[in-house]
Amino acid sequence: MSYRVAVASGKGGTGKTTVAANIFNTFLNEGKDVVLADCDVEEPNAALFFNKSLLSKQAVEQPLPEIVTSQCTFCGRCVEACAFNAILMVKSIGHIKVMPELCHSCGACLYACPEKGAIKEYPKTLGHIHSYELTGRSKTSIVEGELKIGEAMAVPVIKEVKRMAAALKSEMTIIDAPPGTSCPAMETVHDSDYVILVAEPTPFGISDLKIMLETVLKMSLAVGVILNRSDKGTEELKNYLKEKNVEVLMEIPFDKKIAEAYSEGNLLTAHIPWVQRKFNELYHSLIDKIQSNATNNHR
Repeated sequence: MSYRVAVASGKGGTGKTTVAANIFNTFLNEGKDVVLADCDVEEPNAALFFNKSLLSKQAVEQPLPEIVTSQCTFCGRCVEACAFNAILMVKSIGHIKVMPELCHSCGACLYACPEKGAIKEYPKTLGHIHSYELTGRSKTSIVEGELKIGEAMAVPVIKEVKRMAAALKSEMTIIDAPPGTSCPAMETVHDSDYVILVAEPTPFGISDLKIMLETVLKMSLAVGVILNRSDKGTEELKNYLKEKNVEVLMEIPFDKKIAEAYSEGNLLTAHIPWVQRKFNELYHSLIDKIQSNATNNHR
């Protein structure tokens, strides 16, 4: 059976990607068949921690409608059908245009248009998916999505990352989610078997973590929290998590050695023994929690 663990956060900069990469590395060290899926497509960087080679790069495309004005009667049915207000029409001057940044490629305009050939579709590239092979491993281990600069539609790229990762049929997929509670983050975590939220004890960190945690709990997902820079004052956050009956899975104190390792692009679990021990403990805890949740869900 294949399981999905999503690593998310209420805001950027909490250490989410560092945690995801080191969980992935711990699973590798334990001999597990594991894949790292980087769904933080606006700024993917989890793969930077690993020695790897590129196996493939493929485009993620979206069909975008285009109005053929010579065939258009300006009846306005496509405008009425568009739920996203992506079609602008000024009938008096014979102007009609699709605004690609608003279009969701739902196809409603094509269905509504009574004139054959008045609306055509062409492929628009939203981003790319990179598949990597780790040095010493003869299979895809990392699937990374990268949104094209200037594009706003991250969700189709995220869906393709998850689809390609699932097609590998590994024992475990570790997912690096986008920060926050936007549509891309929700698309990433909604079908996870377990969600790890990484939080820091700053005012913004606590506030955003509360919003993210409330959202995940409403989605009825199993969740735990990792506290980063935990020695900088986490009592308020700990009390809140205790009130919500959410477990603190790990505490990572502020440490100069951690900052130095990260700044050099090194995995903490490969260079700092006490951090490695913490992630090994987390590994065994996660396995127990995921299997227990799976058993309860199938009863």
